Amino acid sequence: MSQLTIDMKGESNQYETSIYLLFLLLHTVLFCLIANLHEVKLTYTILILSSLLFSLFTIFYLNKPVYLLYHLVFCIVFQNILIGLGNNFTDYQDNGSNIKLLLVYKELFASIVLVLLFLKYKNNIKLLSFEKVIYPLFLVIALSFVLSSSPTLESKLFYLRQFTILFISYFIGRLIYYGLKNNLQDLYKLIKFIIALGVFTVFIGFIFNLFDLDSYIWNEWMNIDIVLQAKGVQGGLPNWSTPLGNFVVPRMFSIFYDVINFSYFILVALCCSLMLKRNNSLIFIRAFLLLGLFLTLGKGALGIYSIVLVWVFFLYSIKLKPKIFILPLLIVLTVCFIVAYNIDFRSSAIVHFNGFILPLISSYEYPLGNGVGAGGIYYAMLSGISAWDLSHLGTESFFGSLIYQLGYPGLVLYLIFFIGCINFLLKNAYNNEINYLLIVLSGILFATFIISLFQEATLGINYTGILTIIIGYTVSRILEPKLL
Repeated sequence: MSQLTIDMKGESNQYETSIYLLFLLLHTVLFCLIANLHEVKLTYTILILSSLLFSLFTIFYLNKPVYLLYHLVFCIVFQNILIGLGNNFTDYQDNGSNIKLLLVYKELFASIVLVLLFLKYKNNIKLLSFEKVIYPLFLVIALSFVLSSSPTLESKLFYLRQFTILFISYFIGRLIYYGLKNNLQDLYKLIKFIIALGVFTVFIGFIFNLFDLDSYIWNEWMNIDIVLQAKGVQGGLPNWSTPLGNFVVPRMFSIFYDVINFSYFILVALCCSLMLKRNNSLIFIRAFLLLGLFLTLGKGALGIYSIVLVWVFFLYSIKLKPKIFILPLLIVLTVCFIVAYNIDFRSSAIVHFNGFILPLISSYEYPLGNGVGAGGIYYAMLSGISAWDLSHLGTESFFGSLIYQLGYPGLVLYLIFFIGCINFLLKNAYNNEINYLLIVLSGILFATFIISLFQEATLGINYTGILTIIIGYTVSRILEPKLL
C-alpha cells in the first residue's frame, strides 16, 4: 500500500511538472515574439491571460502554488537573455516599448498571484499590527499618484510599482504558506533550486568574462544594447565596469547582462544557502557564490550579505541580546557612513549617499512629498539627466526617493513596517533556544532596510523580492499555532 502511494505521488508530480513545462514553453515563445514584434497588444494579452489561467489552475486545482514561485524565479533569472535572444528572430524593436512591457511582466505576474492567493486564503490570514500600515500607506500612494507633479505617466507608474512591490512580495509569502504548509519540502526544494541557479549563473559569468567586452557578439547576437536601452540605461551601454578611485574595474554580468541584477540574485542564493544545514559541499558552494558576488562589485548586495553575516555572528554565535547589539551596530554603521562620505577616495558610491542625505536634509520643504514619480533615478533617466545631477530628488536611494515623493507619511509608515517585522521575528527567535532561521531572516530584513537607504532598487522583486516572500512565509508559519 505504501509503495502504491509513492508511485501515485510520483505520477502526480510528473503531471504537475509537465503542466508547468508546457506553460514555460509557451511563456518562452511569447517572450521571444514580443521582444521583436512591432505590434504586441494581442501577443502580450495572450501572455497575461495564459499566466492568469496557469495561476488559477495551479492554485485552485493542483493546489501547488510553489510552481508560481518557480516561475517567478525563472523570470528574474532569464528575462533579459530571453529578450536579447528573441530580438534575433525578426527585425528588432528599436523603441523599447514592447521590451518595457516584458520587463514589468514579473511584477504583473506577482500581482496576479497575490490576488488569486488572497481569494483562496483570505479567511486564513489575520494581519499583525505592523502589517496594517498597508491601508494608510496605499491611501497615501494613491493620493500622491493623483496629485503628483510628475510630468510623465511612465514615471508615475514606475514608482507606483516601486513603492508597492515590497508588500506584494511579503503578502505573497504570507498567503502562499497556506498552500505549502502540508508539504514543507516544496519550499526547501525551491531554495535548493535557487542555490543551484546561483551556481549556474556564476559559472556562466566566468565564461562570459573570457570574451572581449568590446566584441560584436554582445550587441549583434545577444542585443544587449536594446535590452539596456529599454531599462533606461543611457545609450544602451552596459555597466560592466565601475570606478574605484583612479581605477576602472571590470565586473561580472552573466546572463543577466545587468551587473546589479546579477549581484542581487547571487545574494539571494547566498542567503538561501544560510537557511540550510551547513555541510562540506555547502561551504564550497557559498565560497563559489561569494567569489561571484565579489566579481560583480555590487556594493548593495555585498553590503547586505556582510551585515547579515555580522548579525548572525553576534546574535546567534556569540548570543548577544538584540537590545545590546542593535544600537551599537547602528552607531558603527553611521560612523562608517560618515567616514566613507568624507574621505577623498571617490567611487560611484557618493551618488548613492547624496541620494539619501540631500532629500532628507531638505525634507522640511516638502513634508507631504512632491508626488509619485516626481523624482528618483527613473525620473532622471526619462529626463535625460545624470543621476549625479539630481541627487536632491532622491536618485539612487529608495528612502531618498520615498522621502522626496511621499514625504514624512510614507517614510513613517515604511519605518513602522520594517521595525515591526524585525521585532516580530526577533521576539519569536528567543523562545526556549535561539532559532537560527529567524535570526538569519531578521538579519536579512535589517540589512535590506539599511542598504535601501543608499540604493533605490533594493526592494524590487528581482532584487530581494524572493527573500521577502520567504520572510512573509515564515511569519505565517510562526502564527499558525495561534490561528488554530
